[in-house]
Amino acid sequence: GLLTCARPRTSYTAGMTLEQGRELKTFLRAMRARLEPGDVGLPPLERRRRRPGLRIEEAASLAGVSLTWYSAFEGGKGIRVSADVLERIAAMLRLSPAERRYLSALAAPKAPSEEALAAFTDAALAQRIVDGFTLGPAFVADPFWTVSAFNPIADAIYGFSNAPEANLLVRMFVDPGLRALHVEWERIAMQMTAIFRDAFGDSVDDARAHLLVARLRETGGPFAVWWDSYTVRPFVPTPATLAHP
Repeated sequence: GLLTCARPRTSYTAGMTLEQGRELKTFLRAMRARLEPGDVGLPPLERRRRRPGLRIEEAASLAGVSLTWYSAFEGGKGIRVSADVLERIAAMLRLSPAERRYLSALAAPKAPSEEALAAFTDAALAQRIVDGFTLGPAFVADPFWTVSAFNPIADAIYGFSNAPEANLLVRMFVDPGLRALHVEWERIAMQMTAIFRDAFGDSVDDARAHLLVARLRETGGPFAVWWDSYTVRPFVPTPATLAHP
């Protein structure tokens, strides 16, 4: 299927929160703006448009829905949408599997299960998990990259116990030592930002997520550009080359 989340519901619930609506609106507009008519089989433009991307009426037509309905949906009005229509919108916007999951999370948010949060909320359990791993560095971080437990090898490499900041993503932008540690800092920091973006779709009503975004924007680094590009990436193990004595 087009959606990479769990099996979609027959229809998605109307009445989204204000934050859901805002995020859905900016996400859909960003995805539409990156497409040109030729990308979706429309005739090439004869002259430059005032705004980049597909027009909203073109997007609605390609998705097989009315302009009125699509305008309301893209506007974050919280109208009812079926799984089939959501898939058609994802296909029309040429969304990647991660982007489709992000769209689904915004259209039908689900609270994380207690089991999924156990390792993040039970500090003693998290510490026992990483203490049991002795072959290399190991640490536990929540979906916002806040580290709650680490083993001695991870501490020796990343300096967790002496770091004034527990959030690893913030440290990537403000800690010169951590930046120098990563030979490919830009690639790794960009991937971490995209992973946080993926988690943000499931946490759009969590004030902590918005506070973290605001804090990262204030770092003066490239975070804001990467964040506003809406690059979404699920967490997968990624090799990183470190320059460590």
